[in-house]
Amino acid sequence: HQVTTLTVGVYYAKYILNDAKLVGNIIMYHHFPALVVMLLVPIALDKGASKRTLAILSGVSMLLGSLISLVYASGVPFIISMGLRGIGFGAFSSVIYGMLADTVEYGEWKTGVRTQAINVTANGVGQKIGSGLGTAAFGGLLTMCGYNGMAEVQTASAVSCIRIIFIVAPIAIYLILIVLAWLFKLDKQFPQIQKELEERKRSKASVN
Repeated sequence: HQVTTLTVGVYYAKYILNDAKLVGNIIMYHHFPALVVMLLVPIALDKGASKRTLAILSGVSMLLGSLISLVYASGVPFIISMGLRGIGFGAFSSVIYGMLADTVEYGEWKTGVRTQAINVTANGVGQKIGSGLGTAAFGGLLTMCGYNGMAEVQTASAVSCIRIIFIVAPIAIYLILIVLAWLFKLDKQFPQIQKELEERKRSKASVN
């Protein structure tokens, strides 16, 4: 998501919106709603909203944003589309680490072993690898489509490639996110898991 929104956004502003300076606007349209939502998510969680539900809604919001920009490449609808992508990004970023923490408890409940260090490390490595591969893939696809950084005017295939990567590619990512969030069932199981873990700890303490 970050690669398609920020890295590709530079090219989108220059070659689709025809003004490289507009990349700042794109980032603002995306990041400001994301920041607002990040401040509101803890309130929603305190009111009883589940992380799973918020994750699903975040995917739907980003998906809707991409679908709007698929039809409207600029103008007010494009601003709205970036806002929706930002709202979804802010919500998902706010719950993903909580969901990751839940998997630590689940792992201990299932296997008797806590693996928080491994989980956090795997998440960090996955993000870095994903970002690196995404950037490399973007550069490779641009080259394949005939992009020339020295040219004042890009080929139609290069411009289409930029638009596809910025708008169409994220759609697949958001669909996968929605499916994975839908399959996340720990929110309902978590109270029982915590109860059983506490019982195990008390049992071990009484034995010792």
